[in-house]
Amino acid sequence: MIRLIFASLLAAIALFAWGGAYWAANPLVKQIVHPIPGEDKIAAALQAALPSPGLYAMPAMEPAETQAARLARGPVAMIHWHPDPAPTMTVTMVRGFLTGWLACAILLFILRETASGLPRFGQRWLLASAIGLLIAVESDLGGVIWWSHATDWALLDGVYQTVGFSLAGAILAAFTRPTPSAA
Repeated sequence: MIRLIFASLLAAIALFAWGGAYWAANPLVKQIVHPIPGEDKIAAALQAALPSPGLYAMPAMEPAETQAARLARGPVAMIHWHPDPAPTMTVTMVRGFLTGWLACAILLFILRETASGLPRFGQRWLLASAIGLLIAVESDLGGVIWWSHATDWALLDGVYQTVGFSLAGAILAAFTRPTPSAA
């Protein structure tokens, strides 16, 4: 059990380090995430218009025929609204790390359950990488299709997810070997 906790912790550290390097050093982030011109004025307008924290959509979720016309006319926006100050960077980093550790523990469980059918390291690593790609395709590209997310952002995050799960998966694949069957 200690070995498995260590494996998921080591994979989570790799995932966290990859995320830090990817998001901090990647010049594409600043090219894709644009500053809002007149940010203070926009913030004041949003503060006045949006009553509480939450997700706001424009056009609003309406009957299909009404929404279709408004979508065709534009504009389209989704606002993740948090009027209060954000948590400290330390709190955010701890939450991010713990979420990554949970994801690595789930991935470890999947690899352990399938290890007998995937006896070689490369097979288990490929499965972990495929799971990362699956998450990126459904979540990131699904957001482009269903929620009008920016395609360049989806691709940027999709690369992060796929490579991150591939790195974590390499560590976890090394710790999950099939148990010899009792014949």
